Amino acid sequence: MTADRVTAHDDIRRLISAAVTAGASAIVGYVPEMRYDRVRLPGQGVPDASKHWLRIGCSDIQSPQTAFVGETPGPTAKQHTTTGVTIVELYAPMSVVNGARQQDLLAQLVQSALRNAETVNGVWFRNPTIKNVADDEKSYRLNVTVEHEYDTLAAT
Repeated sequence: MTADRVTAHDDIRRLISAAVTAGASAIVGYVPEMRYDRVRLPGQGVPDASKHWLRIGCSDIQSPQTAFVGETPGPTAKQHTTTGVTIVELYAPMSVVNGARQQDLLAQLVQSALRNAETVNGVWFRNPTIKNVADDEKSYRLNVTVEHEYDTLAAT
């Protein structure tokens, strides 16, 4: 299965968003606001520091040619395998007594969704890891990082 960059990144965001939407209410009582790198919605201001929220970012690192393929888009299509990193930044309010614990549970939710996962367009993941990040003045911070990989076909 193959995907282009836009499709692959949309798949990644959809997978994470679905997991958070399905499981976050049981942890924090609501679905946290989700933001995406390079996407600004009209009227979107600064996130509410009294609530949990997260940002999903995808970065492709390399995309070497890995094969010749005799199917669409042409008889001599080249397959490129793109690898990259997805980072889910989680922000938890310091004003909530158990905010850090809730954040740990949200991070585990995201990490579990990415373990042994593959999207419908063939994006797959490895090494989902929870990493501590320095807190700011209002929020506890954690990142869930995961390597992603997908194949793309390009006509010659």
